[in-house]
Amino acid sequence: MVARQRHAMELAASNIDSRIRALEVLAGRLDKADAAKRHEATVRRLAELTPPLRDIIADRDVSIAEPGLTAQVMSDIGAVVEQSRQAIKEANEAALSLVIPDDERGSRHPSTGQA
Repeated sequence: MVARQRHAMELAASNIDSRIRALEVLAGRLDKADAAKRHEATVRRLAELTPPLRDIIADRDVSIAEPGLTAQVMSDIGAVVEQSRQAIKEANEAALSLVIPDDERGSRHPSTGQA
């Protein structure tokens, strides 16, 4: 009987370790998604400023104002948005991996944990 209890405890500990690793993966992916969304917001704000900045540069007779600048900025924004979406998708997948299937939860009430 002690051997069965020890085995059950080892299985529970292994399950806990696995869940902790999954939580750590989720935390990393959430950090990455959060950083990507902040980067996306910054790039979008920069894009809003690009036409006025180009006009200011042109008014000051500086040769930096290139016609292809806006197209490049838009391309960069597209890449940043895609990176942000991918990071969010990975975070969602990590979160979904933490969901305990119904058969493991048994027939317990989700909020109280009671049968």
